[in-house]
Amino acid sequence: MSDSIYPEMIVIAREGCDLTQEELAIRIAYSQTKVSKIESGLRPLPSEDLPELARVLGQAPGFFSTRPPQRVMETGLYHQRSLKTAPARKLKAMDRKVDILQVRIEGLLHGLKLNVFPGFEPVEPEDAASVEDIARQIRRRWGLASGPALGLSERVERSGGIVVLLEFATPKDDGRSFHNPPSPPVIVVNRSKPGDRQRWIIAHEVGHLIMHAYGSAGRDAEREADRFAAEFLMPEEDIRPELYHPVTLERLTALKHRWRVSIQALARRAKDLGVISESRYIGIMSEISRRGWRKHEPVSVEQERPTLIDAVIQHHREGRKLSLAEVATVAKADLSSFCAMFLPGQGPMRVLSA
Repeated sequence: MSDSIYPEMIVIAREGCDLTQEELAIRIAYSQTKVSKIESGLRPLPSEDLPELARVLGQAPGFFSTRPPQRVMETGLYHQRSLKTAPARKLKAMDRKVDILQVRIEGLLHGLKLNVFPGFEPVEPEDAASVEDIARQIRRRWGLASGPALGLSERVERSGGIVVLLEFATPKDDGRSFHNPPSPPVIVVNRSKPGDRQRWIIAHEVGHLIMHAYGSAGRDAEREADRFAAEFLMPEEDIRPELYHPVTLERLTALKHRWRVSIQALARRAKDLGVISESRYIGIMSEISRRGWRKHEPVSVEQERPTLIDAVIQHHREGRKLSLAEVATVAKADLSSFCAMFLPGQGPMRVLSA
């Protein structure tokens, strides 16, 4: 095995595929013990076996000689939004997929200078009331007019961030965000979520990236990020006049058309602003459950469509005259896994024949 191959990258690639050591061993005709020793650095990987390992794990051979990414999930620079009932193994697989995404993005951006506005300077809450002030400050910084925050992914990317929609290992996992300077902050969103949910996830993660860049010791970071998202997507000054009495499901459904957030988020906003009582809020949520709207609300909100990574891929193909397979290699991926990550619904054959 070449000395430049990092055993940790084999672990990251395997766990990113949600494979156990035993499952990987079967696919590459090794014993589980041999895989374990290679991953522990106790035994070299024969160089002639690297191409097959790379193929099975969906990587370019160069992936394994890439220095392991900074473990942002072990610092205050990584944030995760998932239900407590989400399977631990699936969450771990997603964490590793984020490691792989980090390698992909760094490869794609290497040598490029993005022409964006630096809109992610950290701002820590000074007290409990300042979370909403920060949300209003960011709206002003990003040039958002009053009313709904339209074109959210575009705003994030114009302000220096990257939004990526990925297939998550479990529907109980919503999103991630991480920032590994000098690379841009990245927000990862579950591709399967409806548009209103994706918008909330993005705003929530923006709150984390801006307010919790230096950690959140002693504070409820998730609640702060939710409060940020609520004010960012539904500013009190603009939404309060529209939450007039009586606040009914029919009224909230109409507001969903305009504000592009869920009916449940609108009901919670009305309660938090004191427009409706706790008991009225409970009643609305009970009726939502009775109608089967907890997971499937009426009114479809268009899913987010981030464009920055697409533009970077296009630059490599048209500006640098690289084939799609060569672009995948730049990202340390094989062609199939590259398309699955960044060009969903466009398998290699469809992309190559387009």
